[in-house]
Amino acid sequence: MMIIDSLDQHFLMFVIFVCAQILLYEVGVKQALQNYWFLGLFYFLVFSCVQGLVIFARYCLIPLFPIPAVFLLALVLLQNGLKGAPQFQKKSPALADFYLFSSLGLGLIWVVDLSGQTVFVASYNFVEAFVWSWFCAVLLPLLAGIRERIEFMDTPPNIPTAAIFLAAAAILVLIFSFF
Repeated sequence: MMIIDSLDQHFLMFVIFVCAQILLYEVGVKQALQNYWFLGLFYFLVFSCVQGLVIFARYCLIPLFPIPAVFLLALVLLQNGLKGAPQFQKKSPALADFYLFSSLGLGLIWVVDLSGQTVFVASYNFVEAFVWSWFCAVLLPLLAGIRERIEFMDTPPNIPTAAIFLAAAAILVLIFSFF
């Protein structure tokens, strides 16, 4: 029963994360599908770096070290964005770069997930990191397609498309939670 609860919790966190990416950045289905492999590898790199930081902090007995380290590492490495990487436009100029936002969001999710585990269990989570990174890469074009379909619908003027999109994503979570 604990494994199912953990899977539902992971699924919900990653769906919320991808919904935030789609609502804050201009992510189209075509662009997400073209960059699927790159995004999957980028997400796996983020998961691996965070996991390495958590394991290092546990071996050195440094409490609460991974959270500021993840933010510092992401800010230093991704301050100016990734050169040569596919770019997603921001919907607001005040937003951070897509890859900085992604690394901070995924890093925080992964640090919180690894916080309750022992060092030996955390060191074997690379398979789980691989699965969840590719899950996020698959989920991005799927939810981007839902958002594009909603934009082409004839919606009532008093209901924003973002609300309809979030309701559709919630229904998707409910459907997959019951399987």
